Amino acid sequence: MVIRWWHLYKLIEIMVIKYFSSFLFFCFFTIGVTRAQCEGDAFFDSCMSKIKTYTFLKTYTSKIKKSKKGKERTEMHSYVLSKGTSYMITACSSTGPEAKLIVTLEDGNHKPLASTYSEKTKKHYPAIGYNCQTTGIHYFIFTYDKDMIEGCGVSLLAFKKM
Repeated sequence: MVIRWWHLYKLIEIMVIKYFSSFLFFCFFTIGVTRAQCEGDAFFDSCMSKIKTYTFLKTYTSKIKKSKKGKERTEMHSYVLSKGTSYMITACSSTGPEAKLIVTLEDGNHKPLASTYSEKTKKHYPAIGYNCQTTGIHYFIFTYDKDMIEGCGVSLLAFKKM
């Protein structure tokens, strides 16, 4: 009888190891696929092509996890912009044309200066240009369409002297 229990114990141990390792492989694979949407070379290159004659400065990556439709999600980042410099800010989404990343540039007092989305025309723009008039901290507000449930976006900051 002792031998049978020992065999059963070993069988359970083997099954647990087998299924646990399969589960870990699945988790790492799905995490890699999700990250690849915003970190792949093709996605980055398509976003980089929008800055044209500007010099690349910084990348902001933003991800939203699965959430309910209709819930607005925002992130804020800051950067010091210099007077007399022209900046280009892109907005690239991984989810396609139906749901977009909206980037809004604000001054140090959180006054909106420019956005990749026009409230008047209800139109999204792939990038915005901004000629900086004052040196100081500026804020980049990333907002996703309320229709976007899950995905990621990349915004590139680029500059050139005026």
